[in-house]
Amino acid sequence: MPKYQSSILKVAFAALFLSACASKPDPEMEGQRMLDEARRELSQKNFAAARDTIMMLRLRCPKALYARRQALVLLDSIELLGAADSLSRANGEEWERLDVKHKFFQRKLQEDLLQNKFEK
Repeated sequence: MPKYQSSILKVAFAALFLSACASKPDPEMEGQRMLDEARRELSQKNFAAARDTIMMLRLRCPKALYARRQALVLLDSIELLGAADSLSRANGEEWERLDVKHKFFQRKLQEDLLQNKFEK
């Protein structure tokens, strides 16, 4: 084998080795970034986008356990605020249905917050 081919193989192997050893992003940091994005969407009353961001976090960051736990509480907040927003525009039977949904998510959010308080 000519000398230059051997050198090319060594460089290629070194590049492959270095790329394999490159650090991977921390799943918790990625999860926190997605939580921040969901919170930003929620603050702008983009309930569907906030919910979708939480669902993507669950798919993309299965190892980000702390972020996923926070995402559960945030998801309840999204549902609660979405129900409250819908409730403000509803009337009749629709209002009653949304009021029940709103009260359910209020209770669920309180329970989730209480559980998270004891799990840390």
